[in-house]
Amino acid sequence: MDVELERSTIDAIISILRDMYVDDFISSFPNVSEAIVTHTQLVNLFQKGGFKLTKWMSNSNDLLSTIPEPLQLVKTKQFDKSVSKVLGLQWEEKCDNFSFGLEIPSSTRCTKRNMLSLVA
Repeated sequence: MDVELERSTIDAIISILRDMYVDDFISSFPNVSEAIVTHTQLVNLFQKGGFKLTKWMSNSNDLLSTIPEPLQLVKTKQFDKSVSKVLGLQWEEKCDNFSFGLEIPSSTRCTKRNMLSLVA
C-alpha cells in the first residue's frame, strides 16, 4: 500500500514539474483513464499542502464529469463558440484550437508594421 501511494505521489510530482506553468497545469494524455488518475493524484497531493485546485478544463466530457462543477472553469461564449483562456491564449476546447485575441485601436492604420507591432 505504501509503495503504491509513494509511486502515485512520484507520478504526480513528475507531472507538476513537467506540465505546470506558473499557476496553470496543462497536459495531454493518451486516454481518459490516465487523465482521471492524474487529476486525482494532483488534487490529493495539493490538498496535503493545503492548496485547493480549481478552474479545471478539458476537451473530454468524460473527465469533466468526474470533477465537481464548482471546481470547473467558467467558460465564456464568443461568436457561438465556447472559449477558455490558457496562459493568455484563447482555447476552443471542442476542436482543440488556440488563438490570440487582439484589440486593434480604431486609430491604427492596417499596415504590416502596425500589425506586427500589435502581435509582438
